[in-house]
Amino acid sequence: VFSSGGYWNTESGVTATAFRLFQGPRFQYSYLYAGNDPADLGVNNMDVSLVFAVPRFFYSQQPLFVIPSFSLQLWDGPNGVTGADLPANAYSAFLDTGWESDPNRIVGTELGLRLGVFTDFNTYNSDSFRILGKGLIHFRLSPASTLRGGVYYLDRNSIKLVPAVGLLYQPNPMSRYDIFFPQPKFSHYCRTVGTRDIWGYLAGDYGGGSWTIQRTSGESDSVDLNEYRVVVGLEWGLNDAIRAGRRNGFFEIGYAFNREIEYRFNPQDNIDTNSSVVFRAGIGY
Repeated sequence: VFSSGGYWNTESGVTATAFRLFQGPRFQYSYLYAGNDPADLGVNNMDVSLVFAVPRFFYSQQPLFVIPSFSLQLWDGPNGVTGADLPANAYSAFLDTGWESDPNRIVGTELGLRLGVFTDFNTYNSDSFRILGKGLIHFRLSPASTLRGGVYYLDRNSIKLVPAVGLLYQPNPMSRYDIFFPQPKFSHYCRTVGTRDIWGYLAGDYGGGSWTIQRTSGESDSVDLNEYRVVVGLEWGLNDAIRAGRRNGFFEIGYAFNREIEYRFNPQDNIDTNSSVVFRAGIGY
């Protein structure tokens, strides 16, 4: 079925091929603090993923990444006196795929697709299954700068499409400025420890998600959690990989603001929750 350069190259052997396909597991944890105010919302989020890289996808030299993942969301708040409520936990089980054309070409593309189920498992309907994705076009203006533009498809109740546009500027091997909406990031090399380079960064993000849930009244609904984040952090990885924006691990601390809880079928219960300190860390990412 496959050619000698495909998945099961008989010349290299199954062991070497399997090692190339399986890139390893990754784990990520994030925490948002909740105080005693009725409008506070605390979050503990844990993600576990397995990363596979399909080499030479679609006759190209670039791999297709396939990442099955599972997430547990633990929610603390808001207090029911606000009119809003959330279950104690929800789950996300999804499959990520991503592919990027040769970054050295003048014109390129970056594609991503996520298919999954997002629910508290007490409510399952057509809204529980969601499709998310992104499509970007790259245009290299110079060896140091690349223009990117396209869309992110979030498939939330209130927000479906988000435009994505910006400039990636790398004036030297020690600096990377991704002036990009909705995920800007400014990174700078700090030092090398062993075989890993450590970089510091300042970044922003549009966070949150959407799940189907069962309200305390017993009725089913679909809820969006929306927020903006600004964080500072450290990340590390192999020299060439991290200079291209791919890391093996990270930790960061920041601030989440403009936080919203929005219901699809009961918008009268929508509230703005309080801003919060956010901490996030990951390994094998």
